[in-house]
Amino acid sequence: ANVDPSVEILPSWLYRAIPALWLKAAFPIGSLTTTGIVSLPSKASEGISTLTYGVTNELVLGKTYLSLSGLYQANLTPRCTFNLKTSAWGIDFYVDSCIAIDSAGTAYPSVLGGFFYQTSTDPNIKLTAELRWNGESSSLGGLLADALPQGGLSQAMAFAWSSIGGSGLTLGGTWYHDWADGSGAVMPSFSYALGPSLTIKGVFPLVYGTPGTYYVENPPAESLSYALGGAVMLVLSASF
Repeated sequence: ANVDPSVEILPSWLYRAIPALWLKAAFPIGSLTTTGIVSLPSKASEGISTLTYGVTNELVLGKTYLSLSGLYQANLTPRCTFNLKTSAWGIDFYVDSCIAIDSAGTAYPSVLGGFFYQTSTDPNIKLTAELRWNGESSSLGGLLADALPQGGLSQAMAFAWSSIGGSGLTLGGTWYHDWADGSGAVMPSFSYALGPSLTIKGVFPLVYGTPGTYYVENPPAESLSYALGGAVMLVLSASF
C-alpha cells in the first residue's frame, strides 16, 4: 500500500512483500498423514539451495494427536518439532517442543507445556496455564539470531469466571512471569454485559521487575492499549 514514508510498518515485509509460490502435497495413510511443502523461486537468482523445505507427520489416535515436523530455510536456523495434544479427565493437555541446530551443529532445545480446562456446568469457569523453557535464548538475549527474545523459564496463566450468579458479569485475569529475571505482569479484568450489544470492560495492569528485565522492557500489549468503540447491528430476516 502507498503510505506516508514517515509511517513505520512492522514487520517490514508487510511494506514490500515479494509474491511467493509454494508446492504442497499430503499423503494420508490411515491415521497417519505426511505433508510436505517446498517454495518455488521468486527471482532469477534463487536456486535449489535457497528454497524452503518442510515436512510434517501427523498421527491421530483417539483423543491423542502427535506430530513430528522439520523446516529448512536458507539464512535461518534449521528446526524440528515434536507436538503432543491429548485430553483426560475433562482437561486438554499439550506439549510443543523444538530443537534448533546452529551452523556448528550445537542443538538448542525448547519446550512448552500447558493445559486448558473449562467446567461443563455452572459455575462457568475457564482456566489455562503454560510453562515454557526457551533454550534458544538466555535472559540476556538471543543465543540464536532468529530466536525468540525471552529465554529461560517463563509461565503464563489465565482465568475467567463468566455469568456470575446468572448475571452478565465476568471476572478474570492473566499472569505472566519470567523466572529467569523475576519480571512479570498481572492483569485482573472484568466485563459486564449491559445489553445484547453493549458491554463495559476494565483491565488493571501491573508490571513488576527491576529496570532492564524482560517484562519491564516488553510489557504485554494489554497493559499498553486503550480503546473505545461502538457498533450498530442491522438484522434482516425473511421467510419463504
